[in-house]
Amino acid sequence: MTTTQKRFGTRAQEETQTTFFVNDVEFTMRRLSVNEELRLAEIPADALESEEASGEDAQRAVHAMMTALASLLQARALNEQLVIDETWVGENLTSADLEGIVAYLRGDIE
Repeated sequence: MTTTQKRFGTRAQEETQTTFFVNDVEFTMRRLSVNEELRLAEIPADALESEEASGEDAQRAVHAMMTALASLLQARALNEQLVIDETWVGENLTSADLEGIVAYLRGDIE
């Protein structure tokens, strides 16, 4: 009889990782950790979508999202010398990419 062991955790995912690209930069496709999800949850999503939100609130939310995404991408960059910060994100991604990459790392889209 053959038994299959199911593994959980961020290290278990490393065994079957694929990669994805932003322009010519390659990243590992590792699902978001619980801590990364918590950091993303701190970003006021309603400030991005609400018509009542002031311009400053929306700007703060966008900057928070860019900073969080820079951290997520830096942790997954295969080129360890590359510095991925808010400036890099702003120059290399579109606004639609911000939520798209997060959804991809969550496993919401293939």
